[in-house]
Amino acid sequence: MNRREALQRAGLVLGFAISAPVISGILNGCKAAPELTYKPEFFNIDQARIMSELAEVIIPKTDTPGAKEAGVPHFIDQVMRECYKKRDQDRYLESVKAFDEESKALMGDSFIDLTPEKQLELVKKLNKDAVESWRNIESVKKKLIGKEYNEPFSSDIHKEYGAPEMAAAPDSLKLNMYFQTGNFNMTVDKQTNKIIEIFGKPDARHFFLTTKELTVAGFFTSEPGATQVLQYEAVPGAFHGCVPLSEVGKTWATS
Repeated sequence: MNRREALQRAGLVLGFAISAPVISGILNGCKAAPELTYKPEFFNIDQARIMSELAEVIIPKTDTPGAKEAGVPHFIDQVMRECYKKRDQDRYLESVKAFDEESKALMGDSFIDLTPEKQLELVKKLNKDAVESWRNIESVKKKLIGKEYNEPFSSDIHKEYGAPEMAAAPDSLKLNMYFQTGNFNMTVDKQTNKIIEIFGKPDARHFFLTTKELTVAGFFTSEPGATQVLQYEAVPGAFHGCVPLSEVGKTWATS
């Protein structure tokens, strides 16, 4: 299967570009593989259950396999363990906890203990909030990345987003701060005073959006996703241009 082509299809489904760690995982051999038993290596058991349930809500089983049957939870565990930086792994695990706490606060129970209807209700709400949050973060990135965090520019940032909360940084050459008004974290290089990173708080929305990206990428590069949901032909035959979609039936996984 042409994995690059399948990734392009997955990106179209998501509505945004697949992130570098996910692309790296797929192109270097990580793929969703159905297993009778899934033994997590990155997640603990509780985290794996929450992630697996969310993946199944995102792509449920219908007349085609769902995320679980396609082996997506194993794929997510593998990509997180092998392709994400330690910093991003920690953020994701923090967001798993935040997601389940939000489930308890909004729906009255842990996500894995909710009825399917309640799970879907929560996911729909978080999907809307997460996309809005992602758009805000992308807007802030375009505005601030690469700028020098000096007067009067820093004063303008504080006027717009309030005074930041300083956070400990593992690297002594960097300064981390959190802006509650914009709900984003910012990292400044102490040597150049330049803003080098903007990222969202590891909350329920972060967990949902990251899991959604991984689920879609894992599913459409799995055998069931590529062969039963998308059109698939291992060795494409003759070229036929401008074929009506009605004759094909569904999008191709390969080209």
